[in-house]
Amino acid sequence: MATLSVLLAFLVILFSGVYIAWNAADTFGMLIASGITFLIGLQVLINVGVVTGTLPTKVSRFPSSVMEAPTSSVMLACIGLLINVGRQAAAHVSLPARRDEVDDLAAPELA
Repeated sequence: MATLSVLLAFLVILFSGVYIAWNAADTFGMLIASGITFLIGLQVLINVGVVTGTLPTKVSRFPSSVMEAPTSSVMLACIGLLINVGRQAAAHVSLPARRDEVDDLAAPELA
């Protein structure tokens, strides 16, 4: 049950990253959100593959530093950037006007 909870949490993070990238305010935010989401998704796939035994635990031809996964502080910084892109996208969404302003614009009084 705990394993499914962790996988579900990663799926929520990945779907949230795709949603943030899709609704980004500008192209740069979309690229940052897409890259971070891809980075997290790739790390999840590698970790799940190693844990289940479908991927090897060591790569003998490369130094270990080449294939090392990012540390937790780097991943936390990436999540912070993803949240910031999401906040910027939410700030650029136009809010609906108040009802009395809409009524004033829709039916002007004739003099």
